[in-house]
Amino acid sequence: MNTVKRIAFDGVGIALYVVVSLFLSFPIIQNWYLSLGYTVMVVFLYSIGMADGIIVGIFGTALYCLLVNMIWGMPGWIIGNIIICLILGAVLKRIGNVSDWKAGNYILLCVVMALSSVIGILLIKSWIESFYYGQTFVIRMGRNFGACIMDIIGLLLSVPVIAACGNKLKEIYTRK
Repeated sequence: MNTVKRIAFDGVGIALYVVVSLFLSFPIIQNWYLSLGYTVMVVFLYSIGMADGIIVGIFGTALYCLLVNMIWGMPGWIIGNIIICLILGAVLKRIGNVSDWKAGNYILLCVVMALSSVIGILLIKSWIESFYYGQTFVIRMGRNFGACIMDIIGLLLSVPVIAACGNKLKEIYTRK
Protein backbone atom coordinates (compact mmCIF):
# COMPACT_ATOMS: atom_id res chain seq x y z
CA MET A 1 0.00 0.00 0.00
CA ASN A 2 1.18 3.49 -0.88
CA THR A 3 2.58 5.16 2.26
CA VAL A 4 1.32 8.61 1.30
CA LYS A 5 -2.19 7.26 0.75
CA ARG A 6 -2.10 5.46 4.09
CA ILE A 7 -0.94 8.58 5.94
CA ALA A 8 -3.64 10.62 4.19
CA PHE A 9 -6.37 8.12 5.14
CA ASP A 10 -5.15 7.99 8.73
CA GLY A 11 -5.07 11.80 8.87
CA VAL A 12 -8.65 11.96 7.64
CA GLY A 13 -9.60 9.31 10.21
CA ILE A 14 -7.96 11.27 13.03
CA ALA A 15 -9.70 14.47 11.94
CA LEU A 16 -13.04 12.68 11.70
CA TYR A 17 -12.55 11.13 15.14
CA VAL A 18 -11.93 14.56 16.67
CA VAL A 19 -14.77 16.31 14.83
CA VAL A 20 -17.27 13.55 15.57
CA SER A 21 -16.15 13.45 19.23
CA LEU A 22 -16.57 17.21 19.55
CA PHE A 23 -19.82 17.67 17.69
CA LEU A 24 -21.63 14.36 18.16
CA SER A 25 -21.32 14.16 21.92
CA PHE A 26 -24.54 13.99 23.89
CA PRO A 27 -24.87 14.53 27.65
CA ILE A 28 -26.77 11.67 29.26
CA ILE A 29 -26.39 12.04 33.04
CA GLN A 30 -24.18 14.66 34.74
CA ASN A 31 -20.65 13.88 33.45
CA TRP A 32 -21.71 10.94 31.30
CA TYR A 33 -21.43 11.82 27.62
CA LEU A 34 -22.20 9.60 24.68
CA SER A 35 -19.48 10.42 22.17
CA LEU A 36 -19.52 8.87 18.73
CA GLY A 37 -15.80 9.24 18.01
CA TYR A 38 -15.38 5.51 18.61
CA THR A 39 -17.47 4.90 15.53
CA VAL A 40 -14.70 6.33 13.33
CA MET A 41 -12.06 4.26 15.10
CA VAL A 42 -14.05 1.02 14.70
CA VAL A 43 -14.82 1.69 11.03
CA PHE A 44 -11.08 2.17 10.43
CA LEU A 45 -10.34 -1.04 12.35
CA TYR A 46 -12.75 -2.92 10.10
CA SER A 47 -12.09 -1.20 6.78
CA ILE A 48 -8.38 -0.50 6.79
CA GLY A 49 -6.81 -2.55 9.56
CA MET A 50 -5.71 -2.78 13.16
CA ALA A 51 -2.67 -0.51 12.86
CA ASP A 52 -4.71 2.26 11.24
CA GLY A 53 -7.53 1.90 13.77
CA ILE A 54 -4.99 2.20 16.59
CA ILE A 55 -3.41 5.28 14.98
CA VAL A 56 -6.84 6.90 14.62
CA GLY A 57 -7.71 5.97 18.21
CA ILE A 58 -4.42 7.22 19.72
CA PHE A 59 -4.07 10.49 17.86
CA GLY A 60 -7.80 11.19 17.73
CA THR A 61 -8.03 10.76 21.50
CA ALA A 62 -4.89 12.83 22.14
CA LEU A 63 -6.11 15.73 19.99
CA TYR A 64 -9.60 15.56 21.49
CA CYS A 65 -8.14 15.62 25.03
CA LEU A 66 -5.95 18.60 24.15
CA LEU A 67 -8.88 20.50 22.64
CA VAL A 68 -11.22 19.98 25.60
CA ASN A 69 -8.46 20.53 28.18
CA MET A 70 -8.57 16.97 29.47
CA ILE A 71 -4.79 16.48 29.67
CA TRP A 72 -4.86 14.41 32.88
CA GLY A 73 -7.20 11.85 31.36
CA MET A 74 -5.19 11.43 28.17
CA PRO A 75 -2.81 8.56 29.16
CA GLY A 76 -5.63 6.38 30.47
CA TRP A 77 -7.87 7.06 27.47
CA ILE A 78 -5.08 6.42 24.97
CA ILE A 79 -3.95 3.13 26.51
CA GLY A 80 -7.58 2.08 27.01
CA ASN A 81 -8.24 2.76 23.32
CA ILE A 82 -5.19 0.73 22.33
CA ILE A 83 -6.53 -2.23 24.33
CA ILE A 84 -9.99 -1.83 22.75
CA CYS A 85 -8.45 -1.63 19.25
CA LEU A 86 -6.28 -4.72 19.79
CA ILE A 87 -9.24 -6.79 20.97
CA LEU A 88 -11.73 -5.52 18.39
CA GLY A 89 -9.20 -5.56 15.56
CA ALA A 90 -8.43 -9.23 16.19
CA VAL A 91 -12.12 -10.15 16.27
CA LEU A 92 -13.01 -8.07 13.20
CA LYS A 93 -10.19 -9.71 11.26
CA ARG A 94 -11.35 -13.15 12.35
CA ILE A 95 -15.04 -12.73 11.47
CA GLY A 96 -14.26 -11.37 8.01
CA ASN A 97 -16.37 -9.44 5.55
CA VAL A 98 -19.51 -7.79 6.92
CA SER A 99 -21.53 -8.88 3.90
CA ASP A 100 -20.96 -12.51 4.98
CA TRP A 101 -21.87 -12.00 8.63
CA LYS A 102 -24.67 -14.00 10.21
CA ALA A 103 -26.54 -13.12 13.41
CA GLY A 104 -23.88 -14.92 15.45
CA ASN A 105 -21.15 -12.65 14.08
CA TYR A 106 -23.09 -9.55 15.12
CA ILE A 107 -23.75 -10.97 18.58
CA LEU A 108 -20.09 -11.95 19.01
CA LEU A 109 -18.95 -8.47 17.94
CA CYS A 110 -21.35 -6.76 20.36
CA VAL A 111 -20.24 -8.95 23.27
CA VAL A 112 -16.57 -8.35 22.45
CA MET A 113 -17.21 -4.60 22.20
CA ALA A 114 -18.66 -4.59 25.71
CA LEU A 115 -15.83 -6.73 27.11
CA SER A 116 -13.13 -4.66 25.40
CA SER A 117 -14.53 -1.49 26.96
CA VAL A 118 -14.65 -3.11 30.40
CA ILE A 119 -11.02 -4.22 30.02
CA GLY A 120 -9.70 -1.06 28.34
CA ILE A 121 -11.64 1.63 30.19
CA LEU A 122 -12.99 0.23 33.45
CA LEU A 123 -9.90 -1.82 34.34
CA ILE A 124 -6.82 -0.48 32.49
CA LYS A 125 -7.77 3.23 32.44
CA SER A 126 -8.79 3.06 36.11
CA TRP A 127 -5.54 1.34 37.05
CA ILE A 128 -3.43 3.93 35.21
CA GLU A 129 -5.37 6.83 36.69
CA SER A 130 -5.09 5.43 40.23
CA PHE A 131 -1.37 6.24 40.06
CA TYR A 132 -1.47 9.82 38.84
CA TYR A 133 -4.64 10.86 40.66
CA GLY A 134 -3.44 9.22 43.88
CA GLN A 135 -6.77 7.46 44.40
CA THR A 136 -7.46 3.81 44.97
CA PHE A 137 -8.24 1.57 42.04
CA VAL A 138 -11.78 0.98 43.31
CA ILE A 139 -12.50 4.72 43.46
CA ARG A 140 -11.17 5.19 39.93
CA MET A 141 -13.32 2.27 38.74
CA GLY A 142 -16.36 3.99 40.24
CA ARG A 143 -15.43 7.22 38.49
CA ASN A 144 -14.87 5.44 35.16
CA PHE A 145 -17.98 3.25 35.30
CA GLY A 146 -20.08 5.85 33.44
CA ALA A 147 -17.37 6.32 30.83
CA CYS A 148 -17.26 2.55 30.30
CA ILE A 149 -21.05 2.34 29.82
CA MET A 150 -21.07 5.31 27.41
CA ASP A 151 -18.14 3.80 25.48
CA ILE A 152 -19.95 0.47 25.17
CA ILE A 153 -22.96 2.29 23.71
CA GLY A 154 -20.70 4.26 21.35
CA LEU A 155 -18.99 1.07 20.22
CA LEU A 156 -22.32 -0.69 19.68
CA LEU A 157 -23.56 2.22 17.58
CA SER A 158 -20.63 1.65 15.22
CA VAL A 159 -21.99 -1.76 14.17
CA PRO A 160 -24.66 -0.37 11.80
CA VAL A 161 -22.09 2.08 10.42
CA ILE A 162 -19.75 -0.81 9.60
CA ALA A 163 -22.64 -2.64 7.95
CA ALA A 164 -23.61 0.46 5.96
CA CYS A 165 -20.26 1.79 4.77
CA GLY A 166 -17.39 -0.41 5.99
CA ASN A 167 -16.98 -2.28 2.72
CA LYS A 168 -17.23 0.93 0.68
CA LEU A 169 -14.37 2.51 2.64
CA LYS A 170 -12.37 -0.72 2.27
CA GLU A 171 -12.98 -0.58 -1.49
CA ILE A 172 -11.92 3.08 -1.74
CA TYR A 173 -8.82 2.41 0.35
CA THR A 174 -7.68 -0.54 -1.78
CA ARG A 175 -8.40 1.20 -5.08
CA LYS A 176 -5.26 1.98 -7.08
